[in-house]
Amino acid sequence: MSAPALGLPDVSRPCFLFSHEKQGIALGILAQNLGPYRRVVAYLSKQLDMAAKGWTGCLRAVAAVAVNIQEARKFTLGQKMTVLMSHTVSTVLEVKGGHWVSPQRFLKYQAILVEQDDVGIVVTNIVNPASFLSGSMGETVIHDCLETIEATYSSRPDLKETPLENAETWFTDGSSYVISGKRHAGYAVITSREIIESRPLPKNTSAQKAEIIALIRALELAEGKRINIYMDSRYAFGVVHAHGAIWKERGLLNSQGKNIRHAQEILRLLDAVQLPEKVAITHIKAHQKVSSELEEGNMLVDREANETAKSEIPDETIEAALIPDGKISI
Repeated sequence: MSAPALGLPDVSRPCFLFSHEKQGIALGILAQNLGPYRRVVAYLSKQLDMAAKGWTGCLRAVAAVAVNIQEARKFTLGQKMTVLMSHTVSTVLEVKGGHWVSPQRFLKYQAILVEQDDVGIVVTNIVNPASFLSGSMGETVIHDCLETIEATYSSRPDLKETPLENAETWFTDGSSYVISGKRHAGYAVITSREIIESRPLPKNTSAQKAEIIALIRALELAEGKRINIYMDSRYAFGVVHAHGAIWKERGLLNSQGKNIRHAQEILRLLDAVQLPEKVAITHIKAHQKVSSELEEGNMLVDREANETAKSEIPDETIEAALIPDGKISI
């Protein structure tokens, strides 16, 4: 006979969960104190779902720790559990989770990681024993999760979502709506005092496409400037801050392997965001109470885009005027 590899869990003692993620697999070791040692009582291993596998490394760590906590509770039965890992998962979930995670999944992770009395999360750079479960031990990389996500996955390394100082402030919006069975579309780029550019778009242009085109034109017109751009489009904001660079790297395919919509416009947007000297692209929720200047600017650009959409210009004229090099098909 040989000594058992695992100890029996004692539900009267607190537990320690070491969480790790490797190649889309949540790995964990559950241990309890035994004298001066920590004795392993469970090894955990479970595949992440397909959506989570496509996330950034630090967000995969969030998904992995949520999975590991749920699996570990089968052994702890409500006993206090301290989770040790190298990622600031609570901060990542709060600050960046909304860019990648659906509202339902966000609430689920928040309930598991933040709102449970039996779970405490400790960020540490000690060697994580759970990393040995993957079969190879990589050297621990000390990093800032938020900086890593922004530098790796934003469409521009220095792209900000908070306003720059000593910079111009512009507002963009795209509009697409149906009146009496006929679709109207247009976009506008303005300051709080004047219209920089506003034009109608072809009648088959969707709202998302119009919003992307509005942001493209703002960035192209701001070439060489320090600029703050405000918009109320979650879609366009997500493209430049979270998804666009990954889509380009993956050949403009989504997590299901299908072609993404508006692929050519997104490529043009990823080029246009490089043109300003410095740029911050900020999302304003529609009808959100903000400073009077921002609120007024957002209302004005929305009104201008809606009014411009009522105008009619032949598709060929728009395409020639808006995109002289023909890179985007609208």
